[in-house]
Amino acid sequence: MNSLISGGEVIASAPGSTATLAAGTLLNSHILHCDRTSGSGSVTAAATFDTPIIALSFNDGTLDGSDFLGNSATSYPTGTYGRRMIFGEGTDSLSVSADRMQLTAVTQRAGAPYLDELRVFTDATTFIIPEPATLLLWSLLAGLGAGLAWRRRR
Repeated sequence: MNSLISGGEVIASAPGSTATLAAGTLLNSHILHCDRTSGSGSVTAAATFDTPIIALSFNDGTLDGSDFLGNSATSYPTGTYGRRMIFGEGTDSLSVSADRMQLTAVTQRAGAPYLDELRVFTDATTFIIPEPATLLLWSLLAGLGAGLAWRRRR
């Protein structure tokens, strides 16, 4: 990891720095990828997650080292030169909301051979309480299923 996030604050994010999550930390892995094939200028990516962001990876080494945490059906560009985002040099920027549920990244890179990538790790231990309409729908389906089962027995 390059950064750990605590209460919306980025910890250990100096260029070239790394941070370590405690062994056994349950997390979800998400990748944001921009592979510009032509032109230049900025690209803005915004994402909202179901659970809080706990860490970020954004350079070649930490992205390569965390590819195994991604989807096994996805081919990641492990070992590819320029697979990173550059923060703190005025080229790329990143912001995380105070509740750690939203992330906005802006990249200024101009095409090959660079791949702008950012891996976002979110908390996998937080239980999301469904909205009332979802609970109502599941309750109705369960009641319908129970009614059909009761009717079949008769």
